[in-house]
Amino acid sequence: MKDGDSVALREYLESLRLSRDILDVMLGGRSSIDTRGGLLPVADLDSASFFIDAYGYKADEPIQAAELLGVYQESMRFIQKYFLKPGSATGYELTIPQTFYELQDIRKLLLYVTETDLKHEEQKLWACAILRVMHTICHLDKDIRADYLSTIQQQVFDRFYKVVQNVDDRIYLDDSKDSSPIELMHFHTKPRKSRDSQVLKLLHKQENVAEDIYDQVGVRFVTRSRMDSLRVLKFLRDRSLVIPGNVKPSRSRNALVDPFLYRRVWREVRSQVEKDHLRTPGEIDAYIEKRLQEQPKESKINGTSNPFSSESYTAIQFTCRQLIKYRNPVYDDVKKIKAMVMESGIDELKKFADRVDIGQLSREHSFFYPFEVQIMDARSYEEAQSGLAAHKSYKAAQVGVAALRVLGTLVPSNERGNT
Repeated sequence: MKDGDSVALREYLESLRLSRDILDVMLGGRSSIDTRGGLLPVADLDSASFFIDAYGYKADEPIQAAELLGVYQESMRFIQKYFLKPGSATGYELTIPQTFYELQDIRKLLLYVTETDLKHEEQKLWACAILRVMHTICHLDKDIRADYLSTIQQQVFDRFYKVVQNVDDRIYLDDSKDSSPIELMHFHTKPRKSRDSQVLKLLHKQENVAEDIYDQVGVRFVTRSRMDSLRVLKFLRDRSLVIPGNVKPSRSRNALVDPFLYRRVWREVRSQVEKDHLRTPGEIDAYIEKRLQEQPKESKINGTSNPFSSESYTAIQFTCRQLIKYRNPVYDDVKKIKAMVMESGIDELKKFADRVDIGQLSREHSFFYPFEVQIMDARSYEEAQSGLAAHKSYKAAQVGVAALRVLGTLVPSNERGNT
């Protein structure tokens, strides 16, 4: 083979090279934030600009460049606050190099990520860590539904507020169709998740930016017994407060009531009623409650569990979707302005207003949005508040996993095992 042919063949072979990162992410189902820079086709500032443009931002547009720089600075603060000491008491004894505090051009960050010289390995690892957080924040910022969250919360919560009654400081789940209201110990609506909590949640999720945050909106029912928890579940279905067809199957988790045991116990109760052994609703409830308390621990867990939840966290939990209708406030204003201009008598303005087609401006946007429902009994609630299932422990586990995922091999190997 001639030298020229050999060179051409090697060049052709090199053109077929696919990095391990590309194969793992695009073919193997790995998350992009678990890679080390092999996904970025960046070799110089021009190719960095091209990549940023393809990502969706204009690197040479001052406002967008400033926006990216703001995301970069927020990512630095986030890492310092949650993953490093002294910002976090459980953080790692690591220091972000001074180079990153002086950086003003995001394109250089991409060049750091694709660095191959081992002398700059630490710089590359820090650039990867920062870019992982930036990537997450960018997607969070561009979630168009976030602009409608207040409207979403109002429309979801209002449907539940209509059936939750407070009488003499006692809470009941009731409406005009129910002659025997269900007494609740507590009814909670979930406050809006903070920005840091949203970033943290996405950073520890395998899907990362493709993962929806399903618990932005949620309600919790705390009942006195497991039997009442089942009554709440049936009430929600019967009153169509929850549409079973809109429940997301992969998000359902039940660690409170064994469904097979309940069906068996219900048949037992039917037999007892037919034999006249159980004569009142109270006797029926007491019988079922006693039998449900006897269920073996290993039979309780059903559905997809959360690896950060304690085993003592027992609840019925599922995610449903509701059709949200958002009325565009600009529509009516533009319509009024157009009418006023048409009545002004100024021909030039009338011609301009006549060209404005408000039909292109939507009066109402409709979309489905997820909300979470939790139902638990008194014992489960007490354990969740003060026992092993305390929210503080849950959050600590999330932070630990997210920190290790973001910082990667910056964390000494002997400490990675502990996390």
